[in-house]
Amino acid sequence: MMNDDLFENLRTSRSDNELNSIRVHKYLTHTKVVGKVETARFLDTIGLDEKTTIGQITDKNISQILDFFKIK
Repeated sequence: MMNDDLFENLRTSRSDNELNSIRVHKYLTHTKVVGKVETARFLDTIGLDEKTTIGQITDKNISQILDFFKIK
Protein backbone atom coordinates (compact mmCIF):
# COMPACT_ATOMS: atom_id res chain seq x y z
CA MET A 1 0.00 0.00 0.00
CA MET A 2 2.74 2.46 0.96
CA ASN A 3 4.59 1.72 -2.27
CA ASP A 4 1.46 2.41 -4.32
CA ASP A 5 1.04 5.74 -2.54
CA LEU A 6 4.70 6.64 -3.04
CA PHE A 7 4.52 5.75 -6.74
CA GLU A 8 1.39 7.81 -7.26
CA ASN A 9 2.74 10.75 -5.22
CA LEU A 10 5.91 10.88 -7.29
CA ARG A 11 4.01 10.52 -10.59
CA THR A 12 1.57 13.33 -9.82
CA SER A 13 4.29 15.54 -8.34
CA ARG A 14 6.14 15.54 -11.68
CA SER A 15 3.42 17.67 -13.24
CA ASP A 16 2.81 19.91 -10.22
CA ASN A 17 4.78 23.15 -10.62
CA GLU A 18 5.10 23.58 -6.88
CA LEU A 19 6.44 20.06 -6.31
CA ASN A 20 8.40 19.09 -9.41
CA SER A 21 11.36 21.24 -8.43
CA ILE A 22 11.93 19.35 -5.16
CA ARG A 23 15.08 17.27 -5.21
CA VAL A 24 14.45 13.53 -5.14
CA HIS A 25 17.26 13.09 -2.62
CA LYS A 26 15.65 15.57 -0.23
CA TYR A 27 12.21 14.01 -0.71
CA LEU A 28 13.50 10.51 0.08
CA THR A 29 15.63 11.47 3.08
CA HIS A 30 13.41 13.98 4.89
CA THR A 31 11.83 11.25 7.05
CA LYS A 32 15.26 9.88 7.98
CA VAL A 33 14.10 6.33 7.17
CA VAL A 34 17.02 6.08 4.78
CA GLY A 35 20.31 7.90 5.28
CA LYS A 36 21.61 10.63 3.02
CA VAL A 37 24.78 8.82 1.96
CA GLU A 38 22.97 5.56 1.27
CA THR A 39 20.34 7.41 -0.78
CA ALA A 40 22.97 9.32 -2.75
CA ARG A 41 24.81 6.08 -3.57
CA PHE A 42 21.56 4.42 -4.64
CA LEU A 43 20.57 7.35 -6.87
CA ASP A 44 23.97 7.13 -8.52
CA THR A 45 23.38 3.45 -9.36
CA ILE A 46 20.22 4.34 -11.30
CA GLY A 47 21.77 7.28 -13.14
CA LEU A 48 20.44 10.07 -10.92
CA ASP A 49 22.21 12.35 -8.46
CA GLU A 50 21.52 14.53 -5.42
CA LYS A 51 20.43 17.41 -7.65
CA THR A 52 17.88 15.46 -9.70
CA THR A 53 14.41 16.93 -9.23
CA ILE A 54 11.09 15.11 -9.14
CA GLY A 55 10.23 16.68 -12.49
CA GLN A 56 13.19 14.90 -14.09
CA ILE A 57 12.44 11.31 -13.03
CA THR A 58 10.73 8.69 -15.17
CA ASP A 59 8.29 5.92 -14.31
CA LYS A 60 11.22 3.52 -14.51
CA ASN A 61 13.14 5.62 -11.94
CA ILE A 62 10.10 5.62 -9.67
CA SER A 63 9.87 1.82 -9.91
CA GLN A 64 13.57 1.54 -9.07
CA ILE A 65 13.08 3.79 -6.05
CA LEU A 66 10.16 1.65 -4.89
CA ASP A 67 12.29 -1.49 -5.23
CA PHE A 68 14.98 0.20 -3.12
CA PHE A 69 12.46 0.94 -0.36
CA LYS A 70 11.09 -2.63 -0.44
CA ILE A 71 14.54 -3.79 0.64
CA LYS A 72 14.56 -1.36 3.59
